[in-house]
Amino acid sequence: MHSKVRALVCGMLAILLGGCGLSNSTIYPGTALTPDLQEEGMLVLGEVEACRGAFCPSRDGEGGQEWPLTLSSAPTASTYHAALRKRVAAQYHVPEHDVRLGEMTVGYYTELDGTIVGWRAKARGGRQVGSQKPLSSR
Repeated sequence: MHSKVRALVCGMLAILLGGCGLSNSTIYPGTALTPDLQEEGMLVLGEVEACRGAFCPSRDGEGGQEWPLTLSSAPTASTYHAALRKRVAAQYHVPEHDVRLGEMTVGYYTELDGTIVGWRAKARGGRQVGSQKPLSSR
């Protein structure tokens, strides 16, 4: 009898806690209209992580005290790109406009009903160095 109650309680806890974990992940390409990190003139700085909403660790003034997002659908890719560019700029002390991102992986913290309460994005960051070709000659 005692083992049946324990099994029932453990099963209920697993179901309850399983709905709040980092669930499905999505892969996005790097930033559009920018050089790939493998091209000449790119300095790869390393992998960075950005997090928003619930379950974010507190670091460098971001995360840790944020309210859950309660989004019904995932934000656009530009949301993740902006957060990751800021993270690369802060972590590696480079100007944000020089930052280039590689392929990005995003995981979502969801509730049982599918509401997104937070997200975590990871990508390799790089910096464009050297001279750039002008976009237009005037």
